[in-house]
Amino acid sequence: MSKLYLNKPQLDAELFKCLNCASKPCMTACPVNCSPQEFIQHAKAGEYENAVKSICKNNPMGHTCGLICPDTFCMKACLRSKIDHPINIPLVQATLISKHRQDMTDIDKAPDNGKKVAIIGAGPAGMAAAWVLVKLGYAVKLFEKTDKVGGALNLIPDYRLPYE
Repeated sequence: MSKLYLNKPQLDAELFKCLNCASKPCMTACPVNCSPQEFIQHAKAGEYENAVKSICKNNPMGHTCGLICPDTFCMKACLRSKIDHPINIPLVQATLISKHRQDMTDIDKAPDNGKKVAIIGAGPAGMAAAWVLVKLGYAVKLFEKTDKVGGALNLIPDYRLPYE
């Protein structure tokens, strides 16, 4: 695992800092309405598949967001900061997806509906749309005029968001 992610002891330490706030200030502060409290509770219980599903249900770009989202949203709202330090929610999110997404079986994917969709542009919006449509049973073909997918994500330095 690269330096971008938490190792197991670091991840566990961050997970167990969560106060399980009923008011979910971290979710209220999130621009994509992700619920860190929810995915952290799943991960604490060892339910990694449910943690990843929780992250991705409102945000198909959850891994990318975990790597590049600034700490000015959920971490700033984290009530743990009143005790010591806020949970590093974006890094927890990226680590969970990086470690556990490949182990998931996609049981939420609808059966093939026989319809095809073409998406022009393989930037963040095109990739997110493709992800949602595939989950709904569509056959999707992405068209990109350049030789690299990712669009504006390619402007982010590799040390923050590796191309692979």
